[in-house]
Amino acid sequence: MSLKLYLSLTCIDIFYEANNHKEHFENVFSSISTTLSTLLENNLRIIENGNDVIDKIKFAEFFYNIRNSYTHAGIRFHSDGTSKYTLVQKFIVGTAKNKSIKELQIEKGFDLVDFIIKVSIDNAKKKFEF
Repeated sequence: MSLKLYLSLTCIDIFYEANNHKEHFENVFSSISTTLSTLLENNLRIIENGNDVIDKIKFAEFFYNIRNSYTHAGIRFHSDGTSKYTLVQKFIVGTAKNKSIKELQIEKGFDLVDFIIKVSIDNAKKKFEF
């Protein structure tokens, strides 16, 4: 799953339009379609300090950090397979001065890679005005 998720996240970078990659991810996730927003809200949670977080910008930051961690630090991740499962790898997410450890909780059966590919396609359609 690690490589497939990394490659799908890299597809978001294809149409890079921002001052930096983190901002680009924020722009893409903040403008996803209503259908994708619903999928995100119903199937994904970020766990920060024991609290559930549902915020598109936080998800953008988290996914950007997964991609970066794979690229620059070789960090891989796995799931524990329970009904609501958490990626075993925790990620340090945030700005240079304000970082915290966050986990991603995924509803069992939800295809995260497929979701990220749909976000990439949604972004490409907007770019080409489809």
